[in-house]
Amino acid sequence: MTKNAEHMTPQKRYVTRWGKLDRITHVLVLCGVVLGIVSGLPVYRNTLPIFDGISFAWMTSLLLGEGMRRILHRYTVTFLVGLAVVLLGLDFSLRNKRTHIRLTLRDIKDFVAYYRNLFFHAPEPKLGFHIPGEKIFFWVAVVCLPLLGSTGLLMWTRTGWLPYYLLSLLHEAAFLLLSFFVVVHFSLTILLRKEWPVLKAMFTYGRVERGWVEEHHPLAFQEEQYIKVTTRRRFITSLLWAIPAAALGVTIWRLSEYPEFKVSNLTIEPAKAEVGKSISVSVEVENVGYRQGVYVLQMTVDGAMVSEKQVALMDGQATLVSLETSIQTEGIHELAVKGLKGSVEVVPLPPPLPPIEPALAEKFKRLLPDAVDFKPVGKDGKVIYYEGYNNKGILIGYAFGARAYAETDKLEIVGIVDLDYRVVAIDVEPLPGTGLVRLGIAQPAFDHEFVGLSVKELHLSPDGKVDAVTGATMSSAAVTDAIREKIEEIMQTISSKTASFLKGLYVNRYRLSNFA
Repeated sequence: MTKNAEHMTPQKRYVTRWGKLDRITHVLVLCGVVLGIVSGLPVYRNTLPIFDGISFAWMTSLLLGEGMRRILHRYTVTFLVGLAVVLLGLDFSLRNKRTHIRLTLRDIKDFVAYYRNLFFHAPEPKLGFHIPGEKIFFWVAVVCLPLLGSTGLLMWTRTGWLPYYLLSLLHEAAFLLLSFFVVVHFSLTILLRKEWPVLKAMFTYGRVERGWVEEHHPLAFQEEQYIKVTTRRRFITSLLWAIPAAALGVTIWRLSEYPEFKVSNLTIEPAKAEVGKSISVSVEVENVGYRQGVYVLQMTVDGAMVSEKQVALMDGQATLVSLETSIQTEGIHELAVKGLKGSVEVVPLPPPLPPIEPALAEKFKRLLPDAVDFKPVGKDGKVIYYEGYNNKGILIGYAFGARAYAETDKLEIVGIVDLDYRVVAIDVEPLPGTGLVRLGIAQPAFDHEFVGLSVKELHLSPDGKVDAVTGATMSSAAVTDAIREKIEEIMQTISSKTASFLKGLYVNRYRLSNFA
């Protein structure tokens, strides 16, 4: 049935205002726009300052998570609005009558007069098939929907020559403008009782009473123009729906392909590993496709697979993935992940550190009574210092032994520093089998000079805070230097261990990168 065709019923005379394709198109556009607004608000970035500080991120949970929100905002909205455009073109190609949807200067005047009549009881303007507000909303949609679709697809597929920020700005501006007109247009249509017949007709049977048309749209029948169907017109109008139909089909097909992943930046940590020790291989994985997917990473050592991990990423997301392995044979080995290759040198294990001697352990416990266990820390089989732990297994200090040689004195030093590297206790004694020539060096008063001092303060006064023993300046300096150098060695060892730990922690963290 064609638009504005008249029907006779036993009781009333009706006019078909909206054809079937018109009504379907209105439903599709309304559903698509409303769904686009609801699913787009959670990722609103405040690019425009109008709503700065407002967040709708909480709505994501109402949409069953970020994955479902993306499906609704991208696939569902694209399909609904795209199908509406196709049907609108088909409708234009089939109809044999024309209504005036163009926006003219007269429409602007009628727009003002129309709402003056509604709110201030001014004379009602004579309107045609469409009211001015309907025309304005139509052309806002004609501008905003293609802009939303094009900028959204460019951001989604990460293509185009425009910068992402500009695309986001245009997308957001069109989003706000269209949202405003949708809310205003449908709110006024619902609030204004005289518009209810057309609202009902738009979504039901499409018919309104002829008397209603003559009262509120008196120029509607005068505007009707029959369209002469020619071969040229058939060809042109066919393109109005055939081209968008093909474009929608290609778009949905392309966006429905399996997700594509990109693997880059292989890193091996450490570059030199000991036999049997853990080796971490990390790569950056990015989902460059258009939907969520799971990617399986496999790591090989000298061509043999040794580790595998699955990673789930939404489209546009990137993450750092680490795979662990260990190698039991010495030499240079090739590690590979998804075509990316690197090498690691595997070296023999260092000789084990010797256990602490009972006599030395007793000296440490005398200086640090709360410690019950001392664990050696060293490199290449050589002990550098000992970690002191209490009965709860908590590290409470560092213990060390050192020697100092002066012109006439040979001294053995046992010391404790706290976790801030300040001296807790010092005991200076002559080496076994040697005599002490300079009196006072091995006395408690000289040991107490070091308590509470930091590395910077471990110098003889006036450069530091250690008072030399009278008559034994060189021996005092030798002891002070030996203690300072040992604490500096402890600090350097701990700093290297901490740096290695933090680097490994960073390499094994997941780094996410989300594109809206």
